Amino acid sequence: MPELMQWRWGGRARALAVALLVVSGAAHAQFANRSIGFSGGYIQLNDNILNRAIPLGLMGTYYLEDGLELTARVHGLIVTLVLDGTQAFAANGGFGIRYLFLQEQFRPYVGIEMSYFQAFLRNDNLIYVGASPAAGFDLMFGSQWSFGPRAQVNVYWMLNRSINAAWELTGEFAAYF
Repeated sequence: MPELMQWRWGGRARALAVALLVVSGAAHAQFANRSIGFSGGYIQLNDNILNRAIPLGLMGTYYLEDGLELTARVHGLIVTLVLDGTQAFAANGGFGIRYLFLQEQFRPYVGIEMSYFQAFLRNDNLIYVGASPAAGFDLMFGSQWSFGPRAQVNVYWMLNRSINAAWELTGEFAAYF
């Protein structure tokens, strides 16, 4: 009789465990792997044609693994011309990768991206391409929102001009999904 009782409880425990597995939901990670957001800030260009710019645009990330994320940015800008102080429209953006040192509420990072900058002037267009190292951090609010500053140095070059370095400070607000 005790063996029969032990088999019954053992069978009930197995049936209960299987029922709990069937009813339970999927496991969830702490943070989602993708983000999209808005960014805005200031760019100081060291050029004899353009002086400064105010970028406003979109940014996004895709988490790979081991703290690595792919990044993408697209901005529309208002640039100020050095010669006469007038303003013109420009566009910039880039694709890159960044490394997160921490992956909790405070997320400092360093990264590098290939950047593109084009100013649409009355008589001409200026097009720059270059590498841009960056550093910053994100503060997570819950598991789906973040805000953080980003500092970046853009090293632009053209075939017929000297290398142009620009520094950029932006604030980024992102939603994770």
